[in-house]
Amino acid sequence: MKRRPLPMSLGIWTVSYSRLDIWKAAKIAGSDATVYCDTDCIKTTRGKEIGELLNKEVEEKAKLAKKRFPKLEIPSTLGRWSFEYTADEFIVAGIKWYAHKENGTIKFKAAGA
Repeated sequence: MKRRPLPMSLGIWTVSYSRLDIWKAAKIAGSDATVYCDTDCIKTTRGKEIGELLNKEVEEKAKLAKKRFPKLEIPSTLGRWSFEYTADEFIVAGIKWYAHKENGTIKFKAAGA
């Protein structure tokens, strides 16, 4: 059976929706606390409470989807925010190119590396 490609509009909508979530996260963290944003993350000077607030919203959306589409199986991790680390320092050199110091150890992140 030949699979048909998905409509381009679906990909555009997905990325736009993701950016809206990141914008909301930055708004909750506050402009003074938002250090860096990308298509799949936000770095703030605030801690785990940002993820906890956003995950409450994700849970509400999942409940609404279950009501509307009861036969749809929604993974419990879909759309969830995760907390990766607490850094002592954070330096951004460019898009997808940054470093942070965690417990005295400097860790680099570079696109493609």
